[in-house]
Amino acid sequence: MIQAELRNKLGGDFSRATPRSEDLLTSSFFGLLGYLPESAFNVCFTDVLWFSDAEPKGTLDPFWPPATPEAWKYKFWKWLPRVGVDPPGEIDLLLEGRSLNLGIEVKYDSILDITEDNNQLVRYWRALGEYPRSFRLLYLTKDLQPPVEEIVDALTKGRAYGIEVGWISWTTLHKVLKNQIASAAFSGWQEPIAKDLIALLESRDLVSLRPFPPIAPELSELGSIPGQWFRSGFRIKFNWPPQAALPALRAASHWY
Repeated sequence: MIQAELRNKLGGDFSRATPRSEDLLTSSFFGLLGYLPESAFNVCFTDVLWFSDAEPKGTLDPFWPPATPEAWKYKFWKWLPRVGVDPPGEIDLLLEGRSLNLGIEVKYDSILDITEDNNQLVRYWRALGEYPRSFRLLYLTKDLQPPVEEIVDALTKGRAYGIEVGWISWTTLHKVLKNQIASAAFSGWQEPIAKDLIALLESRDLVSLRPFPPIAPELSELGSIPGQWFRSGFRIKFNWPPQAALPALRAASHWY
């Protein structure tokens, strides 16, 4: 959370440092991710769906992530240049690379700023174009599916500026990090950081899937005996939830 504190995003009395704070989530996640090798960022964000007039339904880009190292510099809550009559925008994160700028707009509980004639993503797209280098724009949300209405609105209002928006879900980042841990992709000092990233997302319920706990052996056996459920007078006792699953259930905030 240090980046949010340094940028005064938590309030002078830390009143905004709540579990629902979007800025705190941004600071904690990307602050930790920035300590890992650039390859960790690339793996996490490989599955970005890119939307444009040519691909309005979203598609993967074979040229993303960049093939050559960018040596990203993380700029939190960066004020972007003013364009025309638009007010200057403060994007959640700007990654400055050797050949590319990457703007990332993060949403958790808040909604995208959309008016009748403008869209927050369009404003950021135009502002990023003021820098003398290539750029891309990412939209990170907790939606399980792309927020099509918001993206289509941005594509429509930003058509004259050639807008392209990349979208990815927080839950996808959780899935990727879990898979990386399972395959021992992180070693030494990297692994505790990756596990903290996973724990952070799980504390916000930004998870790809919560498995059901194992069912009781007695109930499992019933499923393989034809007619047992409907036999007249049939009775069997079993514990639910199974005793073996209780520690995990008590530790979890909930499961479904």
